[in-house]
Amino acid sequence: MRGGVGPGATPLRTPRDHFALNEANGTQIVGATPREIKMRENFMRQQLRNKLASLPKPKETEWELEELPSETQEPTAAGDQVEEDAAERDRREEQIRKKAAEAEFKRQTQVYQRSLPRPSVLDIDALMQRAAQVTDPIESLIAKEAAILIANDARKFPVPGAKVEGKVPKLEKLDDTLLESARAAIASELASDELQQQWQADFDASWSTTHENSLPGLATYNNEDSDVFQQEQQMISTFDNVQAALLATAEQGNKLEKKLALHYGGYQARAKTLRGKILEASAALEKAKIELDTFRTLQISEEAALSRRLEKLRDEVAFILRREREAQELYKARKDELDELVAGSVNGWH
Repeated sequence: MRGGVGPGATPLRTPRDHFALNEANGTQIVGATPREIKMRENFMRQQLRNKLASLPKPKETEWELEELPSETQEPTAAGDQVEEDAAERDRREEQIRKKAAEAEFKRQTQVYQRSLPRPSVLDIDALMQRAAQVTDPIESLIAKEAAILIANDARKFPVPGAKVEGKVPKLEKLDDTLLESARAAIASELASDELQQQWQADFDASWSTTHENSLPGLATYNNEDSDVFQQEQQMISTFDNVQAALLATAEQGNKLEKKLALHYGGYQARAKTLRGKILEASAALEKAKIELDTFRTLQISEEAALSRRLEKLRDEVAFILRREREAQELYKARKDELDELVAGSVNGWH
């Protein structure tokens, strides 16, 4: 019978049913309850999932298809929202991060931006104290601000192997517009010819003074109008002055060296004495520990042997007492016997 319904039909829940022999073909089986129908539907769903799961996975192949004229994107309505590409979003976020990093980098000091040399050993408290000692109000503000910037750079961007001590003062953050206006004002002030000439003159004077004090005879090389003999005399006098300064410095260094040697010798003698006392105290301590351990061992041995000795003495005392008692009893028996004999002999003579 079609549908597996009727006499002789294969039952629904038999092993042969897994081979789809009892397909209902859309018709409901006679006598099937809603619970059995639901169980059959769940079984079919599970079987379909297992078959789909057993299929081989597709190979990961990238296909590059040319866009056909018929597949061009149709213009969408104004109200439709198109999802943004992830690459575009990532590119835009990367640009935003780069701009933020550049802005943060521009907010840092010129020393950090140009990688100029910075101190490897810094005492922030001493730096702030020196800045506070400036009497001029304008120079004091500049010195304090410079000290704060140096301290913050040392903490925020430390130099490899740097040693920074002290508490870093809080740095006030200024708006970018204020910084830009300040830079523009400085640039406009420096653009004037008078200020440039004054700055150049001050720089030349400072340069000449610094190098004349540091390099003897350098000033005579720049004076082309001076005589050779005059240059030679100036260099000789400069050399003599430098030599005299070196001799004075050497004598002072010798005195300091002798004084240091004297103090160092005293420290060495003191260290030798203390080292000897420490060694003696250590030896005495070891000896005292050994003696203490010996006496503790002896105490333990004596406490263990005390009970045995006491028991032995008690046994000896009991033995002596027993012997004395036996001797007394023997003496009494012999005396009584002697007395009886003496008394009997006397009676016999009468």
